[in-house]
Amino acid sequence: MTSRTIRSAILPVAVLAALSCSKTQDTAPERRLFGEPPTIRSVSFEHTDDTGLEVPGFGPKTFISCDFTDIVVSNICELGAPGLVAEAGGGWTYDVDAQRGFIGSNPTSVPGIFIQGRYGEAIFKVNVTDPNSTTAQNNLLLVGASFEPPESKTETTLVLFDDGGISKFKNSQQHPTPGEDCDVNPDGSCVCNLATWDVTSGDSPAKDDVWTRKMAFVNGQTQAFLKDCIMRDRHETLALAPPGTTFTFKIEAVDRQGNLTTWSNKLVGVTDSNLGEFACNGDPCGCCFLWTESPTDPLCKGLPGMTGPIFPDGMCRSFG
Repeated sequence: MTSRTIRSAILPVAVLAALSCSKTQDTAPERRLFGEPPTIRSVSFEHTDDTGLEVPGFGPKTFISCDFTDIVVSNICELGAPGLVAEAGGGWTYDVDAQRGFIGSNPTSVPGIFIQGRYGEAIFKVNVTDPNSTTAQNNLLLVGASFEPPESKTETTLVLFDDGGISKFKNSQQHPTPGEDCDVNPDGSCVCNLATWDVTSGDSPAKDDVWTRKMAFVNGQTQAFLKDCIMRDRHETLALAPPGTTFTFKIEAVDRQGNLTTWSNKLVGVTDSNLGEFACNGDPCGCCFLWTESPTDPLCKGLPGMTGPIFPDGMCRSFG
């Protein structure tokens, strides 16, 4: 016998790499107590492609780009240098292994500071109904994706929702500094605090009998700015995904009488064996400041960008 843990917000498991099947019938219920059991009509995985559309299949390397321009400009303003403007460019990314920064080879065509990278994404969508539901109350109690983590006998269930994305789970920013929740005061001064993001189920629309959960699968070494980018712009729950591990998921639906229905096909997933891409693109000086939080840091010396009345030649060049 295995025990079970229900998790509504965070699923500490691997990246899904295999696709599910989508069929028009479900299995016979495993347990019938009173009334008719739920009917699972279809199960599918989707992910966001590079154009921003949701397409079939799990995305082990889903691309995301987040505009961090206002965060950088406001943090520099908070230090007493308002009015700086980010430029287009190849950005600047710090290589932890080489212990140096580099300008990227794919410069942006528009001004700004952009956190970019790839991560594992799984969007569970389960069409399920219960014959005992009424207009006043849905008789379904739980729709979930259950799995047993490696080297564990505790079964965990990821809860799916048909809520239109209304349910929110508070998650704090992953990168410790700088603050990513910034405001410009009426006098032009700026203040930046640590941010809290509302992650959701990703379901839309509500009450259409499609129970949904969008999850971001990242490993322990994923850059923290990228984690913040995912929570802020995609509103997805982060799940720790050990590399190169296989997981098996089963889809289940339980009604208020305790009747259980299990989907016939289990979903097999494998984590990506690579760390994943990450870069700060756009204004090189702005990207370096985001990493160092200091325009005088030697790493930023001579980098172009972040110009304004105080630094007409650029902030990093002024201290170079």
